[in-house]
Amino acid sequence: MSKKQIPSKSNEKESGKLVETTANTTIFEWLERYFEKRKNLFSILITGIAALFAILLFDVKMSTGFDDSMYIESGYNYAKDFFGFWHGANAPLYPMILALPIKMFGINVILLKSLSVIFFVLGIYFNYKAFVGRIPYTILFLSLLIVATNSAFLAHASLTYTEAFFSMIQGLFFLSFFKLTDHIAVNGSGIKENWKQYLGLALVTYFLFMARSVAAGAILAVVVYFLFQKDWKASLFSLLTFIAVTLPLEGLKKMIWKGASQVASQGNAMFQKDFYDPGKGQATVADFFSRFWTNAEIYLSSKLWEMLGFRNPDSQYSTGITVFTILLFVTGLLWAIKKKNKAFQAAIIYAGVLTGVTFFALHTNWGQGRLVMIFLPYILFSFFYGIYALMDNKSLSAMQIAFLIIAIIFFARNFSITLSETQKNTPILAENLSGNKYAGYSNDWVNYLKMSEWCEKNLPKESYVACRKNSMSFIYANGKAFYPIFKTTSNNADTLINALKTNKVTHVILAELRMDPSKYVEGSFVNTIHRYLAPIDQKYPGSLKMVHQEGTVEKSQLYEIDYSKIVENPMQPIPAPIK
Repeated sequence: MSKKQIPSKSNEKESGKLVETTANTTIFEWLERYFEKRKNLFSILITGIAALFAILLFDVKMSTGFDDSMYIESGYNYAKDFFGFWHGANAPLYPMILALPIKMFGINVILLKSLSVIFFVLGIYFNYKAFVGRIPYTILFLSLLIVATNSAFLAHASLTYTEAFFSMIQGLFFLSFFKLTDHIAVNGSGIKENWKQYLGLALVTYFLFMARSVAAGAILAVVVYFLFQKDWKASLFSLLTFIAVTLPLEGLKKMIWKGASQVASQGNAMFQKDFYDPGKGQATVADFFSRFWTNAEIYLSSKLWEMLGFRNPDSQYSTGITVFTILLFVTGLLWAIKKKNKAFQAAIIYAGVLTGVTFFALHTNWGQGRLVMIFLPYILFSFFYGIYALMDNKSLSAMQIAFLIIAIIFFARNFSITLSETQKNTPILAENLSGNKYAGYSNDWVNYLKMSEWCEKNLPKESYVACRKNSMSFIYANGKAFYPIFKTTSNNADTLINALKTNKVTHVILAELRMDPSKYVEGSFVNTIHRYLAPIDQKYPGSLKMVHQEGTVEKSQLYEIDYSKIVENPMQPIPAPIK
């Protein structure tokens, strides 16, 4: 018996097989034929559009969110001492990758942001390569075009958050996954015949987990997919191979970085009732299900539709829209099962499992669209396929124009926002590139960042400055380390001052960063540092001496700590240094 050839694509009509044009050719059939003949051109066009708009929306500035600058600071620490530093805040792979360009070129923000643009474009290209010929070209190109021109995704394409990097790894995951399923179609599910493909998928899945902790759910998605196919062997071998890869790599990781765990601190926080108040205790099973549904409403009724341009920013959550979105998603899956399109099944199961894991894991007061934005291509696959499959019938061919109208509406809403954001960004980008690195920041941030820069240029090298946004200060102070104060846990002056003294803090930045970033309200600012210093100043007058001030409105002030003015309290325990 001759050896079968490995099928690289599905042979279903709907997956892109060339269709002959006849008098009875439907709109969908004509589109498939048109895209099939020009698929390479359209793939180049879409990735080119993605690159173009990523450049037009390029943001030279650092995001005022903490994670953006934190990844660069961690990358810098890895570059200085790769085996002596561990990034424990969240998944460590991205800052490890950043360490290489930082080691070679220093903290070059534009270079690091340009890498994110490359990751974003590669993410779109890898998804094209993974799904081309497996799903209708109409849905593939429409979904990828929306992602390539989506303002929310493009904004993250020039940030040093993990979204662009994770999207690239995600594309590689599906390339590896389909390589396995193609081999299984020929050789059966045995480990002996497909061990390279099982191993490859396990490694990519591990890297996915290293890039984002909730992506550990990807292996669950693989298992569920094979169970849907009633392929118990492939389900079991996929799980066992992942375990066989993960356990030694995790063990090696803990040996190299002395017990480092990616999920320990995150896991502890996840199991708290309130991320910001551990005193409220641990979450119950009921709390987790309540969290799941609240997050579903936040992301599926608000953040997702805001991202696509159909709802205003910070719109109210809606149970009705949440249910409607879930029904769209489930409809896509049911049609994929009915039509036996395994590529759609894989994409929809993956998106469903990982958004589900995300909703259980996230605290409801975070509410950031980027946390589900990374699944946008597969969510769009599901939405569009649910409508497309319904009309993919000779008897309903006249209704296929309705699908095109829906597609145009989706693209137009998405693209109009991107054009508007481009017009806003280009003047600021031009000013940034001409040398004004503070252009585009609000006044409070300009004063804060100028103060951070002043500290690096004017304070002694051994000085150690406490502040609210230490990673942002680190970037604008050219790599000078700052001590973070994120919250006040005591009103006791001795406890507070001892923490500063133990960590050898010499100065503190007192800044008036806005509570509402969009507008200045007199007297309304983040007062964490003010509340921290108030008991110290009250008990030990004269111990805080102002050395420098930036700005008059929304000012930032630098205070030096004079420890000679402080009477030691031997009964007060000294807290352990913050690592």
